[in-house]
Formats: sequence, structure tokens, C-alpha cells
Amino acid sequence: MKWQLLRKNRSPHSVGRSLHWPQIGLLILGLLNGGCFSGEPPLSGVVGGRVVRNGQPVTAGRVELHSGDAEVVVAEINAEGSYSMDSLQAGDYHVAIVSERVPEKFADPQTSGLTIQLEAGTGPLIADFEFP
Repeated sequence: MKWQLLRKNRSPHSVGRSLHWPQIGLLILGLLNGGCFSGEPPLSGVVGGRVVRNGQPVTAGRVELHSGDAEVVVAEINAEGSYSMDSLQAGDYHVAIVSERVPEKFADPQTSGLTIQLEAGTGPLIADFEFP
């Protein structure tokens, strides 16, 4: 009996219109505002890892990712030697590790020899750096 009352009070026309058109509007807005027509590369997600020297975590400093268009993304290294960054654009990055515990040549992205390649649509990327 309860089912009949619920069904009787629902108008299929008003429910269909109220749920269907807003969803279509949001879909179109999403496509136009940053979906298929966006000129920027898609985001890759999260990059993180650990920085270690002589088997011990580097407990202070920062990891920098330098892109070809002069953008720099920075993450602080925590007390466990870990770092994490998210919402990165897909592409190639030169890496700099800036810390008193890491040899100075790694503080410059052009001399470090460290690179990361992020591909669109991939999951979290683990990038550990270990120094002798």
C-alpha cells in the first residue's frame, strides 16, 4: 500500500525534467570550461617519494620540478624524508633536490641529471631519490 501512495504522488514528467536537464547542462558546461576543448595538458595526479642519503632519510629541504615552460613546483621534504605534490600537468620535468644533506650539484635542475616524465591519466608516481 505504501508503494502505491509513493508512486501515485510522483509525476514521471516533472521528475524526468528536473533530473535530466540539469545533468545535461553540467555536462556541456564541463566540456566547454575545461574538458575536451581545453588547451592545457591533462593533470597527472600525485607524485611523491623519499629522499635518502647513505641509507638515511634526508630530513629537511625541498624537491623542485622544473618544466619546459619555466613553471616550478615545490614540495618540502618532511622529517621521514618523504615529499608529495599533486595536480601536476603531464609532461617532462627536470628535478632539483635542495638540501644541506645532498651534494650541491643536485640543487640545480640543469646539472642534477634527474628527470621525471608524467603521462596523462596515470596513477600516483613514486619517485625516490637515493644519494651515496
